[in-house]
Amino acid sequence: MLFHGSTQVVEQPNLKYCRKNTDFGKGFYTTTSKKQAEQWCNILQKRIENSMKIVSVYHFDEYMLKDNSFVVRDFNGISEEWLDFIFANRNGYKTQFFDIVLGPVANDSLYATLQIYEQGIITKTQAIERLKNHNLVDQISFHSSKALKMLKFVKSYELTKTNQNVKK
Repeated sequence: MLFHGSTQVVEQPNLKYCRKNTDFGKGFYTTTSKKQAEQWCNILQKRIENSMKIVSVYHFDEYMLKDNSFVVRDFNGISEEWLDFIFANRNGYKTQFFDIVLGPVANDSLYATLQIYEQGIITKTQAIERLKNHNLVDQISFHSSKALKMLKFVKSYELTKTNQNVKK
């Protein structure tokens, strides 16, 4: 199962609503971590007052990652290539196109390290070593309509005060 945190139910993901300059580029982002999707809902609600916190759940056949009809990039952990790819995308530089990208989330807990690396205070090698000390969560992003068709909507649920404090 894959999870997507949002302010609304997303039965049919559409790339035209996806943001640019994100970790892996403009795409529809999911995770295998229910907790990560729920945390993203909380972040969004702080940005958008009075919004709902909705997690949409999808079935995805992982066999598709090995299907040669898709261009897939799998960043198996933090590496120089992962760091370069994230910085290129976040700064709006054109990167190689992929239908699907998998890898660690460069979330807020990593932000301080990424920022001091970008400022040139630490080297790429030092940044990678620091980042490897974090407990990382995955993200799987879909960048083509063809890839999005592989996501099968299962259900969605709203986070409320009563269910968001339950340990998952």
